[in-house]
Amino acid sequence: MLFILGLLLVFLIPQILLVRKQRGRQQEILATQKSLATGDRVVTASGVHGTVVAVQGDQVELEIAPGMVTTWELLAVVRNLNAEQPAAAGEDVAKLEQREHPENQ
Repeated sequence: MLFILGLLLVFLIPQILLVRKQRGRQQEILATQKSLATGDRVVTASGVHGTVVAVQGDQVELEIAPGMVTTWELLAVVRNLNAEQPAAAGEDVAKLEQREHPENQ
């Protein structure tokens, strides 16, 4: 009986920790989605980078290239680059992202 209980603990504890970590990440994403504002640089779940033009209900309009605005579900936005990496004084955000990209190193 003690062996079975020990075996269950060995398999259940990692699962519980994993679920807890995933729940925390989901809460971070929801907070990011709720705090979006015009001008924020964001990344969608599919990896598209863009600038928020407008947030309307459960949709967000992103400018993905100069003059090209696309409409996305708010749930697709998973990262706010402005919140993660505030630009250093005098540095353009695009230059900062380009410099930090692994292919540019």
